[in-house]
Amino acid sequence: MVSQSSSDNPASQPESNEAKEPVSHQIENDEKLVLLNRVGELEARIPQEEAEQVSSMNLKGDIKKKTPHIFLFSLTIIIAAIPALLIVKYKWLEYPFQSEILDRWWREIGLGLVTPYRSYFLIIILCILATIILVTTTREGPLIFFSERINLKDDSPETVNAPQKRLGKVLLGLGSISIAGIFLWTFLGKHIPGWDLLLAQFLYIAGWFFCDISFDSIKGYWREKGLPLMVMIFSTFSLIAFFASLYSKEGLWWIFSILLFMAFLFLFQFRDQIPTAYWVINIALVSFTLFVNAWWFTAVGDEYSFYNYAVELATRQPIAIIGERLFNGQGVFGTHPQISTLIQVVFMKFLGTHNFGWRFSNVFLSAVAIGFFYSFFKIYIPQRIALITALFLAASEYLMTFGKIGYNNLQAFFTLGLILWTVSYAIQSRRFSAYALLGLSMGFCFYVYPAALYTLILPLILLMMYDPPISKNALMHWGVLAISSLALIFPLFFQPSYWSIKEAGTFLYNPEITRSAQSLFGHLGKNILYSFLSFLYIPEESHFLAVSYMDPISGTLLLIGFAYAIKNVVKTRLSLFWMLSFALMVFLVGASHDRAFPPTTRMFLLLPWFAFFAATGLVWIQYQATQLSQAKVTGVIIPVVIFSIFVTNFYQAYTFSPTRMEQYQGIEALFLRTARRGEEIEPNLTKRYIFITQPNWGIDGLLMIQKVYQTPTSPLQIGRIMITDEDLARGMASGKASGIISENRMPLLTDKDSIVFLQRYTSTDWVNKVEAALVELGMTSCDVRNFRGRIVFKIWHHGMYNSICE
Repeated sequence: MVSQSSSDNPASQPESNEAKEPVSHQIENDEKLVLLNRVGELEARIPQEEAEQVSSMNLKGDIKKKTPHIFLFSLTIIIAAIPALLIVKYKWLEYPFQSEILDRWWREIGLGLVTPYRSYFLIIILCILATIILVTTTREGPLIFFSERINLKDDSPETVNAPQKRLGKVLLGLGSISIAGIFLWTFLGKHIPGWDLLLAQFLYIAGWFFCDISFDSIKGYWREKGLPLMVMIFSTFSLIAFFASLYSKEGLWWIFSILLFMAFLFLFQFRDQIPTAYWVINIALVSFTLFVNAWWFTAVGDEYSFYNYAVELATRQPIAIIGERLFNGQGVFGTHPQISTLIQVVFMKFLGTHNFGWRFSNVFLSAVAIGFFYSFFKIYIPQRIALITALFLAASEYLMTFGKIGYNNLQAFFTLGLILWTVSYAIQSRRFSAYALLGLSMGFCFYVYPAALYTLILPLILLMMYDPPISKNALMHWGVLAISSLALIFPLFFQPSYWSIKEAGTFLYNPEITRSAQSLFGHLGKNILYSFLSFLYIPEESHFLAVSYMDPISGTLLLIGFAYAIKNVVKTRLSLFWMLSFALMVFLVGASHDRAFPPTTRMFLLLPWFAFFAATGLVWIQYQATQLSQAKVTGVIIPVVIFSIFVTNFYQAYTFSPTRMEQYQGIEALFLRTARRGEEIEPNLTKRYIFITQPNWGIDGLLMIQKVYQTPTSPLQIGRIMITDEDLARGMASGKASGIISENRMPLLTDKDSIVFLQRYTSTDWVNKVEAALVELGMTSCDVRNFRGRIVFKIWHHGMYNSICE
């Protein structure tokens, strides 16, 4: 093997000059390349800078062109905000209004004589008209708010295998025959429908679904969505259980808080599969449930009649008796069907017969209704607007406050959302099962709060627009709808009193309204105005609703959105339906009554329209701002406004409203507050709450408060001392003020843990003599004040509980 010499190995040779020269050339070439690149960059920047100068000039030109539009856009927002700002100034801040000129003009117009509006409403009305003019004349791009997005399917049913279809037909036949037999038996006066009709209805609707929806699609849905669905149900139940424990005296809230934390950890794992409606429903549950046990929500009018009726069914009536009266159209007060109370009973069975279990049914149904509204809207309009509308409803101070009342009224809000969603599902799917479900939903409206009957016309209008009965399939759809509705309603046909009492509460019931055309149209005209402006101002504050049904920010957005809806009223079927339905609801809900002003107990049915207009106004502002400005900051307009609206509504519902609801802060509410503070001061001491009254004043209402709120812990802690005229005479004869107290009742007043209340609204002489007796017994007093600081009454004690009045 011949070894390679060193001369043959280039690596071993010393570097020659020839070898170094290429390196120097390479360095020079690199330097030249750097210089050439630099020159190229400079040359490239020349046209770029020229382009930027041209772009700047074009931008300046665009700004000049956009200046009028920017001015009109800004002017629109300012003018739309003026009505809400005036209401805030004069009603929220209670700033006195003074303007001789406006007062004179207002008197000349005459509205000040026939309405409770002050003269600054002249500015409000002019601003509303100006906003409509400005919005309707604004140039815009494509129609993005009322776009026709609904995906109408053909009439061909889903493929269902023969055995399943046979089963469906069997169930449908059994259900239909059973319903027909029950109807005949009822017609003959032999039977009152109950659980048997409910079972027949179940067979009927199950048959339709088995005929329309295949088991394979159900199994496929369950494989895909089953686990997330179970997690969602578990999480919602955990949230409800947490609130139930938080507002109870069991002290187990920390356990359920851990359960709730675990539930939302599971939710986080499936966050991509959780529908938006679920989050909206839970946001509403939280916002509506807060302060449900607050003392200022203690009592409104006759709400405890609903509680007593529900407790009777929940604790004393056997299931068979409940079934016999299931479809009874006359429950509470003879005007509310029994099913409406049974809805409350279901919640009380699971959550307890105390305050939370009773009132929570309104909270839950309102939150679920918002999920229905969201699902309804997103079928027709962009999902973003549907979501904003749902969030505005979830932030509604109306539902936060009115939902705390133990009435059944908000069941009508639930049925409104239900029938709007079911009719849209029917229109979109074209399934007979969907039309049967819609029919049963409409029939259900007859068994809840009677105002739900006002909503029945809405699905019929929508069906006339999207599925009019002019084809064979459409006629069959309408036939299934009618049969399904009548199958649930017919028990009421045999209860004439159910229908006879429906006239009460309408203008037909008041002869003063119908005595002449002038009085009738005057009543209707004024109340239509009151109803339309109720988002800004309500003439009669009641049921914890202060000043308006919408917050000031939403009120501003609503004007813009309403003007935009007017502009596009005939451009799509949805826009036409929405404006027509709004006009109908303003009349039916807000003007067809027999009251001086639209009743708060039913005006919540306008909230979906108010929220939708406000959401449309917000998106319109964001759209216009984006078109007029290149700044990225316009993208934060919507989240910032939504957050501000939530904050404002929380303040209006839970801080501002209590200061204006003095009429509900009487002895019952303030007794509850006093008893709670007494427990906080000395939780280990059993206190006695003694009411000194005349014979004509009882404490049954206070005992009811204790039963519902479990405060104080036992009803035995509440006592009564009755002072008659004979007792007063005996005291005067004894020469001691304390002589008016009988010996057997004296220990109640000498006990250091007794807290004494005196009867309100009685003679000054009686109060003076009783107070003198308490002073003689060594007791002192402190003032109990409401939210506005007004003294409502005094409580007397042995010097230990002055802080109880704070």
